[in-house]
Amino acid sequence: MGLSVTACGPGTTTGERIDRAEQNLAGGEYREAEVRLKQVLQDNRDNGRAWRMLGRASLAQGRYEDAVHQFERARESGEPLDTFALALAQAHLGSGEDAQALEVLESFSPDEDDERLRALVVEGNALSRLERSDEAGAAYARALEIDSGHAPALIGQAELASAAGNDDRARSLLERAVEAQPDYAPARAALARLDYSENQCERAIDGFKKALDQSGPSALHAGQQFQLRTFLADCQLRTDQPEAAAEVVAGLVKAAPDNPYVNYLQAIIDLRFERIDDAASHLQRVLNADPNNVRSLMLMASVKIAQGDSQTAQTYLDRVIARTPDNTDALRMRANIYLRQGEEQKALDSVRSAYEENEDAPGVRSLLAEIMAGLDAETGSADISEGGSDTALQIDLAAALARQGNDAAARAVMQRVTPGTADERARLALVRIGTDLAAGRTAAAVSEAESLVEQSPENTRAYRALARAYVADGQDARAAEALVRAEELAPDDAGVARDQVRLAVQQERYDDAAQRLQALRAASPDDVQLTLDLAGVYAAAGRTEELVSMLTGAHEDKPDELRIAVALTNAYLAAAEPERAVALADELVETHADNADLRRVQGVARLAAEQTDAGLESLARAVELADDGQPAYRFDLAQAQLGAGRVDAAVDTLQALREHAPDFMPAVRLLAATLASQGRTDDALPLVEVLRDNGNPVAASILEGDVRRAAGQNREAAAAYESAFAESPSAELAIGLFEVRRQAGIDAPQRSLEDWSERQPDNTAVALRLGQWYQSNGEDAAAAEQYRQVLDARPDNAIALNNLAVIYQAQDDSRALSVARRAHDAAPDSPAVADTLGWILVQAGQLAEGIELLETATEAPESPAGIRYHLAYALAQRNDAGDEERAIEILRDLGDSKVAFDERDEARQLLEELVGEGTP
Repeated sequence: MGLSVTACGPGTTTGERIDRAEQNLAGGEYREAEVRLKQVLQDNRDNGRAWRMLGRASLAQGRYEDAVHQFERARESGEPLDTFALALAQAHLGSGEDAQALEVLESFSPDEDDERLRALVVEGNALSRLERSDEAGAAYARALEIDSGHAPALIGQAELASAAGNDDRARSLLERAVEAQPDYAPARAALARLDYSENQCERAIDGFKKALDQSGPSALHAGQQFQLRTFLADCQLRTDQPEAAAEVVAGLVKAAPDNPYVNYLQAIIDLRFERIDDAASHLQRVLNADPNNVRSLMLMASVKIAQGDSQTAQTYLDRVIARTPDNTDALRMRANIYLRQGEEQKALDSVRSAYEENEDAPGVRSLLAEIMAGLDAETGSADISEGGSDTALQIDLAAALARQGNDAAARAVMQRVTPGTADERARLALVRIGTDLAAGRTAAAVSEAESLVEQSPENTRAYRALARAYVADGQDARAAEALVRAEELAPDDAGVARDQVRLAVQQERYDDAAQRLQALRAASPDDVQLTLDLAGVYAAAGRTEELVSMLTGAHEDKPDELRIAVALTNAYLAAAEPERAVALADELVETHADNADLRRVQGVARLAAEQTDAGLESLARAVELADDGQPAYRFDLAQAQLGAGRVDAAVDTLQALREHAPDFMPAVRLLAATLASQGRTDDALPLVEVLRDNGNPVAASILEGDVRRAAGQNREAAAAYESAFAESPSAELAIGLFEVRRQAGIDAPQRSLEDWSERQPDNTAVALRLGQWYQSNGEDAAAAEQYRQVLDARPDNAIALNNLAVIYQAQDDSRALSVARRAHDAAPDSPAVADTLGWILVQAGQLAEGIELLETATEAPESPAGIRYHLAYALAQRNDAGDEERAIEILRDLGDSKVAFDERDEARQLLEELVGEGTP
């Protein structure tokens, strides 16, 4: 390679060459300085000054061993050690010769603060590497006494803090270093590496780029830049920026084509862009250099599977498992190869063998349980009674069966398990709680969870399970208390925080939920799921502008993150902008044509844009692209067909879904409901037995009630719901049973509500419905008590506030107005709530405000007759001719209509008063 350097002419003296080399070093032109110095040494091998300067050039470029050699030659040539002792110590340090660095510094006594600072940092770094942390810390402290903002000393202290596990202190020190010396590239690099180690990739990427962009005396040398670029590319891949990573890695490959890690990164990029053969080529380079590199062996196995060469893939996986016997990813991949080949027993035996050798590895045990459960469900080839004496395995097996929806088998396994330790008892209880909740046995889940908490009062997972059970049972206040206790036990547990967010959303405390998620995002800015969770909160709260704005920003930051793009598409739909949703969905499908999820999103967007045929076509294409083991796609298509009024097509889709996934119970329920809605009750009822045969008697009774109810057989529906309620009472069943008993004209239909209210007085849904029933039957005192109970748990519940205000107004209670205002604050867009507040204001003589609210309430499409009467009455009270004419017009319209409303007689009487007796 040629150098763009003009060599000194033949008449140039040695002194001139050295002077010019000195100028090159000062300007960072190290290669030019080396050329001139080597010319000097060709003429005189004992020129100590040339050797010393050559050592400086090597040191600046990170060639530490060369620098040590060159400095030693300078010393041998008579160059005084004081003139380069610090540089020699730095070279020894860079070469990993920490003791030699300290030895050189012992004889070095710098006069200037700058040199003392540098010497103390070198000393601290050497001592730190020799694990003499206290001495190292003292050296850095002495340096900071000279200059409190000396970045290298702050970096040294940060590394000591990080090694001691105090990353917060390390971050604080590095941030001080960057603030004190913003142009010092190693400080930015160190801070970015800390971000990288904590998987804070967005921050790390920014830091790496800034460190790499800096030039001047503190710029990183080539070796440091190379390492940072590998970290940068890795972070870009982690954050789904494959194009950006590809650009960085291309430069790394050019600089070091045989570097194993660079080839590993290139292989990942090749796989992202479906360049399978290229990925194999790069992985082979890695394995040529490091034949037992586990990550590359795993990736090569994936490549071979993609190439259709399962046999070779298995040999790579065997090599991985030989080195890491408890590697669950490798065990899973190998088992899946056997399963695809129809060798179910071999798949099971391969994982069981690994488990027998690694019984203390929970991951291997869980994998074995998962395969056992899957084989039992799909082929019947695995005997789930195997391993009966292994309690831990049996518990995992029950959990796996429950996750796969095999409730009866899961319960059978749990019945034969006899836990021997407190941990096993807790794990079994948690599985039983989850199984009960999945099957709708909420009362049993609550009882089990309460017992578990009593037995394990310090178990965070127990309190989380208790909260889930309470939520399912409608006991939100108790769920909140359980989560408060869980947070006390584990204040940094992100799972607890997410549970609290879900509960806050369920209780419509959207601001609280959003604040919690924003705090979590601040701590983990690269966590895409937190962004999606926050989007869900904004959507539930109806804050569509914030929703679209946040997701637009997130999409711009992570354009390749499909989950965010999909969420933005849904946000456009929430904001009633279906055209933008369709445009984005079409764009996504154009670049990912075979992605079933994106086809589904495209279908939903097109349906929202009233492109019915195109939407159904997209959903049908999603079904074609999806694996038959993913029934949700057919289920979505069936729901869309029903929404489009294509009932026969929906029935065909659901029947096909049942053939592909006979145990997918949502399809059973929807098919039964659809058949029932068509009057095909005799066809729908046999599906009830499918649920019953699947070990879900409660769900079967509920489905029977739903079918009977759709057929108008309310008494029979009530009997079915009664059966389910008796076996597994719940708030939802209590309300459903009340409704069908009421529709059937059965005496005391509210009995199930009262029963549940006695069991769980904190259930707001039941209390609200019971209050409405009492109020409709003139039992205002009992109704008010129920509404107050609701407001104790949910102070902003608009329905309870509104209905309580109506009762207070009827009782001439002075609290009516303040309660009505609270209701309006909670639901400002509700016509019924505006009517209540407006009517109370009118009766209190505050006509202007009352009429304004009633005007707003009547603007709603098909506003109730009662609201229009209230407006007419209010207008008549203002004694304005124009208002009176309008009042008469409203009252005449009400009189002409046949709509029944409670105040029809009052409306007729008011009209007569305004226009005279006998008025039609």
